[in-house]
Amino acid sequence: MAPRILICLSPRDIIRLRLVSRYFNGITRDKRMWRILYARACLPRPPGPFEWQPLSFHEQVLIHSARTSLTWTLHPILNGLTLIQGPRFTSRGVPKIQPWHFLLGRLLVWCEETSIFAHDVDTATRMVVWTNPTPIPCSSIEAVSLNHQDGECVYIAFPDAVENKRRLLIRLLEVPVRRHATPLLGPVSRGMHLPQGTSLSMSAHFPFLSFGSGLERALGQSLPLLIDMRTWATYTFPPYHSSLEGPVSRKPDHWVDNFIGLSRTHILVTRELTRPDAPRVTHIQAFALPTRLSKSGVNKLRLTHEILTLRIPPPTRVLRDSVIDPVTGNVHIRFLGMLQFDLTSMAQYSCIDTILPPVVPNLVHQPILPIDVHDQPLFCARGRLRRLELQSSKQGHVRGLLMARHLYRFSIDASKENCIAVLSEPEIRSADDPLETTQYLGFDGVRGRICYEVETEDVRYHDLMVSEFR
Repeated sequence: MAPRILICLSPRDIIRLRLVSRYFNGITRDKRMWRILYARACLPRPPGPFEWQPLSFHEQVLIHSARTSLTWTLHPILNGLTLIQGPRFTSRGVPKIQPWHFLLGRLLVWCEETSIFAHDVDTATRMVVWTNPTPIPCSSIEAVSLNHQDGECVYIAFPDAVENKRRLLIRLLEVPVRRHATPLLGPVSRGMHLPQGTSLSMSAHFPFLSFGSGLERALGQSLPLLIDMRTWATYTFPPYHSSLEGPVSRKPDHWVDNFIGLSRTHILVTRELTRPDAPRVTHIQAFALPTRLSKSGVNKLRLTHEILTLRIPPPTRVLRDSVIDPVTGNVHIRFLGMLQFDLTSMAQYSCIDTILPPVVPNLVHQPILPIDVHDQPLFCARGRLRRLELQSSKQGHVRGLLMARHLYRFSIDASKENCIAVLSEPEIRSADDPLETTQYLGFDGVRGRICYEVETEDVRYHDLMVSEFR
């Protein structure tokens, strides 16, 4: 009976009850109760609850995220936590691929010559994740994290010289996360070389890893590749085609693939068409996994839905994962859209709800179904967008920051029929502020942490600072 009453309290109040007596200390450690609290929490948080996630993980995530939500859109102070000495890189000639990555709200991953390092900010421990036989070109790596029912892993990709250094292939490593141990990362559990021509640019949304940005695909510079991390099966997009009439009947040169949206049911690709003599057009296509997998080689995704629309701003980030309507079978996926009115004035941000009708099973020739699209205006920000960072839960609870003319912090609740957004007052920062001068930025929405570059006495190098909004 007691846990049923306690789930009506906030996580912080439950923790405080432990100081009352031994009895309350015991009942407030009920694992089932904390799993219910985690599942019901209207806060940005990692996926879960899962059996492998310890009680301490649920407690810490909920308490940190609830504390951050109290002041996120007010005027919290940016407090420096720690300066990480080590991942130094030359400030000039930095490669396009980010030389370091900030994961799990506490882990920095970077590369130096032949070694890949990880530094845990919370425990101040450093480890060598991988030592390569040959130097890693340009010290460039990509790193993302995924958690699912079987555990939590960090995936690291980097260019690797093979066949006596005659070819460069992308090597992908899977490294398990051990929340209850030090160091945070375990030994590499799995690795593979990706097909030749795969781009190093990597993004993740369970269960997929995606390689290759939209611009690279438009220019034909890379092989767009997806990996289903449940099976390690590889997928690529079919040659461009469309069932719609008009400018999308064939792929013209002025189409640009500017966004890939990953969800657990579909992969959405958007293209923009801009002409001086015509209004802006957005073409959205949805792809699904093939019904049968190839026993060898790369599988082709199948086109299931598409739409050509003038009404909505182009999507930029996923706000809420796929939700299947139990009555109609429609799949709802929500995105954050951004429409820049001009380069110096205002930009409007909207919640874009894409509705995909169910595919009729067991048909030999599946028709390409239409997509229904609705948008809800959320907020406006002044100036041209320079950086947008956000973290969302699967249910659609979002926390993020954007840098345009000024710095804004925002929170979005996309879990219900009507999206609700709260935007902070614009924060003016000086021209020499590290957030203004940094080339790359890491963000953790649960704890309100950011990682950015700071200058050193030697202007050729930068160090990394991890700070927290409080």
